[in-house]
Amino acid sequence: MYIYIYIYRERERKRCILRNDAPPLGLAGAVYTWGCGEAGKLGHGDEEPQLEPRRVAALDGRRVRCVAAGYGHSLCLTDDGCVFAWGCGAHGQCGHGGFGNEAVPRVVAALSGRHAAVLAAGGCHTLVATEEGDAFSFGRVEGGALGLGCGCVADQPLPRRIEGLTGVCVTGLAAGDGHSLALSADGDVYAWGVSAFGRLGLSSGEEQMDGKSRLSPLAVVPDPTHVTALRGVCAVAAGFAHSMAQTRQGEVYAWGCGASGRLGHGGDATWGEPKLIEALLGRSLGGGDAVCGIAAGEAHSLAGKADGRAFGWGGRLVGLGVVVGAPAAVVRSCLWLPKEYAAWLRVGAPTHWQ
Repeated sequence: MYIYIYIYRERERKRCILRNDAPPLGLAGAVYTWGCGEAGKLGHGDEEPQLEPRRVAALDGRRVRCVAAGYGHSLCLTDDGCVFAWGCGAHGQCGHGGFGNEAVPRVVAALSGRHAAVLAAGGCHTLVATEEGDAFSFGRVEGGALGLGCGCVADQPLPRRIEGLTGVCVTGLAAGDGHSLALSADGDVYAWGVSAFGRLGLSSGEEQMDGKSRLSPLAVVPDPTHVTALRGVCAVAAGFAHSMAQTRQGEVYAWGCGASGRLGHGGDATWGEPKLIEALLGRSLGGGDAVCGIAAGEAHSLAGKADGRAFGWGGRLVGLGVVVGAPAAVVRSCLWLPKEYAAWLRVGAPTHWQ
């Protein structure tokens, strides 16, 4: 099952994938979706699959800045700071106050007036940060991915402020299947949720391969916790059971489940703390060759360079130019984009899909 949401570039009639980043000048702000239409996740008013990109008519007249796709729900953020959500609402992940599905985009009224700036869609939960740096979460409570503490025991169908991030100016968010990451304006990273396989980066060294984290016998961290091993971070990404961070110097760190080589460390070991991807250092020569974007999928990871190159590693990289007879455990060049797009290259890898 694949869901990709594109924003159309009107000036040059080309398409680009964006994820949690403001688009370059010239975008019309129209949203196109295709793939499986279950639960109305494509936003066309029905559950029919779409084999080709189709414009989401309900968003006509809105200038969309960024989009996010979860397992069964979709989100978008408009220029005026409004959040729209649609698709599966079984756990309240659409934020409309109920648990029903939404077949067309609908504004999250509870966030009106807060001027949202960042979005992230996890397996069954949603994260939003405002221009003021306040973070909100809603959706499935199981596993602690909402970051609302031990006192929160029920799914949240309305946005709730993450009190554990009070005093932190949140500028970036990432949502995995059962864990979440937040990035502060100071370059610090906070993690919470399921800690199995070390995906939160709060343990130390190489993790045991049985999925048991050394951090907690319950493998759950319900409150945002500072990942002290990281400093100077400018981007974060969360896969199904692994995480990534990019520093301002263009270095990339990965940790969590290492199956299929998704961490890029040359093997399938699982790491409980952030570990530098050394295979990217040889290609990071500064200037236009620095890493400018990262993404984490279910079993693979991606990094984009400012000169237009994209690199992928891990399993299930069909269509990316990487031989998949065996999982690629090291970083390999997989795509080259036109250099004129270097200034705004962003790489997207939906969490739950191949």
